[in-house]
Amino acid sequence: MTTKKDFTGKQKLLVVVLLASALIVLVAALILTQSGTASDKPLLMKVYALNVGKADAFVITAGGRAAVVDCGEVIGGAAVLGCFEDIGIGEIDYLFITHFDSDHVGGAAKIINTLPVGKIYTSFEYRESPEYDAYLKAVADAGIDAETITARTEIAWGDAQITVYPPQKTDYGKNNTSNNSSLAVMIRVGNRSAFFTGDAEKDRLKELSAIEDDISCDLLKIPSHGEYRGALIEFISRASPEYAVITSSAAEPEDEETLLLLEKNNVKTYLTRNGGIEFSFFEDGTEAIQR
Repeated sequence: MTTKKDFTGKQKLLVVVLLASALIVLVAALILTQSGTASDKPLLMKVYALNVGKADAFVITAGGRAAVVDCGEVIGGAAVLGCFEDIGIGEIDYLFITHFDSDHVGGAAKIINTLPVGKIYTSFEYRESPEYDAYLKAVADAGIDAETITARTEIAWGDAQITVYPPQKTDYGKNNTSNNSSLAVMIRVGNRSAFFTGDAEKDRLKELSAIEDDISCDLLKIPSHGEYRGALIEFISRASPEYAVITSSAAEPEDEETLLLLEKNNVKTYLTRNGGIEFSFFEDGTEAIQR
C-alpha cells in the first residue's frame, strides 16, 4: 500500500529530475549561443588547410565558389580534388601558384586535368622540374588563361575581394630568388580575411611588412613552413593575426622559435602535420576545427 508520505517523496524526486534536465538544456543552449555553430550564423568564407606534408595546398570557398592557393607536391593534387569532392564544388574560379617550387606546383597538373579552372595567377620565377613541365602541358592542353602578376592586383570574387602582392625584385641573390618570388594573396570577405604568403624569406618579408595597405588578418599562413627569421617579428606584428597555420611535417617540423613568437603574440597556431584544418569565417568571429 502506497502511503501519502511515499507519494510525496516520489513527487519531490520527479521535480528534482525535471529541474536537473531543464538546467542541462539551459546550459547547453548558453554554450551554443556563446560559441556559435556553422548552422546558426551566416558563413562568409572557409579555408581548408590540407595535410600534404611539408607543402602548401589550400582550398578557399565563399558564396558557393572556390579558389585554390598552391597545390602541394604531386600527391597534393589528389588531396585538393578530394577536398572538392567533399565540399561538393565542381570547378575552380582562380588558382594561385605563389611560386614554382615542386611543393607548391606539384599537384597542379592533376587538378587542371580534372577540374575546370577559370584563371591561373602566378609569379615570375620558375624552376625547371618534371612538375613544372607537367603544369605547363596541362595549362596548354586546357587552354587556360595563366597570368604572371607583376604589380599589385585587385580581383573581385563575388562578395570577396582578393589582393595579390607580387615580389618587388626579380633577383634576390643565389638560392633565394625562388622563395622570395612568392606571391602574397590576401582574401577579404566582409570584415574577415586570410593572408597567404608562400615561402617568403627575409627580403620578401621586409617587403610585405612595408606594404602601405592594411595587412591585418584573421588567418595568416606562416611562410616557408615555419622556418624562423628575424624579419618575422615585424611582419607578424603588422599582420596581427588571430590564427596562424604552418604547413610542416613530422620529418621536417616548424622551428620552435617561430612557435614561441606566435605564442608571444597570442596567435592561435595550427600545424598541418597534426591533420587538416577547416577555418570558418563569420561576421562575429573565426572558428577552427582540426580533423
